[in-house]
Amino acid sequence: RDPLWSRGLGDVYKRQPILMGDSAGGNLMAALTLLCRKNCMAQAAAQILIYPALGMPNSLPSHQTLWDAPLLNYDTLEFCIQNYIPNCYQYSQLELAFPLIASSLEALPRAFIFAAQYDPLIDDAKSYAQRLMSENIMASYTRVNGLLHGGLHAIGVCDEADYLLQLICKKIETLK
Repeated sequence: RDPLWSRGLGDVYKRQPILMGDSAGGNLMAALTLLCRKNCMAQAAAQILIYPALGMPNSLPSHQTLWDAPLLNYDTLEFCIQNYIPNCYQYSQLELAFPLIASSLEALPRAFIFAAQYDPLIDDAKSYAQRLMSENIMASYTRVNGLLHGGLHAIGVCDEADYLLQLICKKIETLK
């Protein structure tokens, strides 16, 4: 029996799964595609990454220029990284923690990547989309103006969040 959350999506999930996550969840979905490739497992139909955390700390310009952004500032980002992967620089599989530094992104599923305008991770999203496209992976990058990191939590309250949800649903529809 299909889970409740998939019933409205018709046949999309009957073929291949769609991997979707926001923030650290986007990181996990990108890492999962790398693991599937490494272990010669079937790939998902697509990855939908919403303001994903993909790069190493302080490795991209937006990490510095938006260090004091609302909802995800530098201190919060550091706290998350230290609790997600303590001593991350000693981690033996660093590209799984930070998929943007993977030596190759070839043979990964297509990607729909969304970024929030006021988010220190905006360059993570854009850089990942550019890397995928440079390796001939179908990818799209969409920046939602006026949106903060974590904006999905404001669906029904904030026009920008509602717009993001509409964009995500339209991308899923293209996979039918």
